Amino acid sequence: MRAGDRLRLVKASADAGKPVRPQVDRPPVDSLVAWKRGEAIFGDLSLQEAVGEMNRYTRTPIVLVGDVADLRISGLYHTGDVQGFAQAVAALHGLAYRAHEGRLELARPQ
Repeated sequence: MRAGDRLRLVKASADAGKPVRPQVDRPPVDSLVAWKRGEAIFGDLSLQEAVGEMNRYTRTPIVLVGDVADLRISGLYHTGDVQGFAQAVAALHGLAYRAHEGRLELARPQ
């Protein structure tokens, strides 16, 4: 590895018996330290991963309902504005957005 490289251990599958494989990449440092500026930068990330990151910064979590976890998201979002993030994602992917029982839900429209 060289300076700036990142080593990630990726599960080969959901099967617990499968080995973990190493993956080396070189992420942009600006994206990795964006949280210090109150920002989250996503580049073609699954909605499940992006929501997981945004939920780290709030007491009102975003919950994905149904088959929306694999949708892709990119952009720069303010970590203190999970409601704005959820509304932007809903508009981008044509999802229903609802505040319900202390959480924000994103789902396909019924």
